[in-house]
Amino acid sequence: MKKSDVSQRLIKAFFHSLENKHYSKISVTDLITEAGCSRTTFYRHYVDIFDMHRKIADRLASSIIKECAMLVLSSHSDQDYFEGVLKIFNTQEKYIILISGENGSRYFFEAMLRNAYEIASGSKLDFDEE
Repeated sequence: MKKSDVSQRLIKAFFHSLENKHYSKISVTDLITEAGCSRTTFYRHYVDIFDMHRKIADRLASSIIKECAMLVLSSHSDQDYFEGVLKIFNTQEKYIILISGENGSRYFFEAMLRNAYEIASGSKLDFDEE
């Protein structure tokens, strides 16, 4: 089994768990049971649930901000840009709501601001970085 497959299953299990409980109440056992992997595998990817939450929020925020930055470069009008931004947010809406909603935290929005600032200040312009 590929490392990325296991990672995606853990992330899917995390978002599924967020539908029912606060991220601080999700257990490693919940996730590994749903993802069908071992505890050791979880700890290869994450230090704990809080680390998982931060990494997922960072990745989601980074992805959204990079897509928006690419729109700035490729849009031919303000309307194209704003329609593109709405499409990005609509595509990611479920994940944004889960990670920042009542069972998530405000960390996602802090990550969004941090990523936007880094791109705006020129300190993070590598769009291929993951």
